[in-house]
Amino acid sequence: MDLNCLLLASLAAALAAAVVVLWLKANRLEQQLKSQRQRDDMLLRVIAGARCILWDASVKEQADGTYKWKLHILSPEITRRAYGLSPELQDDDSTLWELHLPPDELRKMNAVSSKALSQGADGYHQDFTIIGPDGQLRRMREEVQITCVAPGGVGVCPSSKSR
Repeated sequence: MDLNCLLLASLAAALAAAVVVLWLKANRLEQQLKSQRQRDDMLLRVIAGARCILWDASVKEQADGTYKWKLHILSPEITRRAYGLSPELQDDDSTLWELHLPPDELRKMNAVSSKALSQGADGYHQDFTIIGPDGQLRRMREEVQITCVAPGGVGVCPSSKSR
């Protein structure tokens, strides 16, 4: 066998080995992703069963002393179904409560959260009423933990449950 054939055979063997290694890694990654999807699905089933809205927010104080919220809802589809909220609800919908609160409730909620934020509290809780698109009133309780994540910014990690 000449040197070119030997070199070609060696390259073919190396390429075959590389393909096998890549296939094994891809298969392992696929299994990990499948396992993660199963865990995510299980978490969403638990959240739906608990009728709990899990969300977090970044909050920044504005020059006028009010707070700007950037909200992220963990499971917008479950939230919509569990509470009868608007179908337009998105996972980063900072208008979640504005769409479903009577104006007086919104003012009270903003006062409670603003007071806690301005005083540097570790958290707060409050009860409130939402109005579903069907017009039904639903009592809610919100438990909020506040964590300073950056100068001038606050991370809020609350949950809201139907009462």
